Amino acid sequence: MPIPRTSSRPLVYVSYAWGDATSQGRERELIVDELCTALEEQEQIMVGRDKKLLKTGDSIEDFAADIARGGLVLAVISRKSLRSHWCMVDELLQAFRRRNFNANEFGSDVLALILDDARDDLDNLADLIGHWSEAIKKERTPLELADPDRRFSPDSWQRLDQMHELRARLPDLIRSLRIRAMPRGYLAISRKDFSEIRELVVNRLNEKGSLA
Repeated sequence: MPIPRTSSRPLVYVSYAWGDATSQGRERELIVDELCTALEEQEQIMVGRDKKLLKTGDSIEDFAADIARGGLVLAVISRKSLRSHWCMVDELLQAFRRRNFNANEFGSDVLALILDDARDDLDNLADLIGHWSEAIKKERTPLELADPDRRFSPDSWQRLDQMHELRARLPDLIRSLRIRAMPRGYLAISRKDFSEIRELVVNRLNEKGSLA
C-alpha cells in the first residue's frame, strides 16, 4: 500500500543513497537535508523522504514503489546511488518502466541532481556496467545452489532478473538522466539556496496541475 500523505500539499519524492562517514557521504546527506528544508519552508511543498516517512516495521519496498509511482522525483545521483539496488532497481528502473522507457517523459518527471563523485561513472559507463555484472554474478551463485530450477524462490529470482534488466537498460537510463540541462555538483545545485531547483520543481508541479 502507498504510504499515506500527511498533508494535502503536493508530494515530491527524493531518491538518494544514505550518507556515511566519508566526506562524499556527508555531502550527500547534507544536500538532501538542505534541499528538503528549502522546498518545505520556502515553497511549502511536502517532500517524501524515507527518513521522514518510514517508521519501524514499514516496508522499504513499498516506499520504493511510491517513489517509482511519484509524479515528480528528485534523484540525487552519486557514486553510491548508482551502485545501490534500492536506488537503481527498485526506484529509478521502475520509474523508467512506468514511463514506458521514454526518455523525455522520464526526464520531465525525474529531475537528476548529479553530484561530483558520480561524474566518472556517467562518463565511463563501462565501469558501472562492470559493477552490476559482478553484482549479478554474486546474486546468482547462491540462488543456483539453492534453487537451480527456479521453483521455490520466485521473489529472489525476480530480483536477479530485474538486475539483469537494469544492466541492459543502463545506457538508456543514464542517458535519460543526463539529457536535460541541470546544475551539476554540490555548489551549483545548492547555489542561492537551491533557487534553480526550487523554481524547476514549482514549474513542473504547475504543469501537472498539482499546485492549482
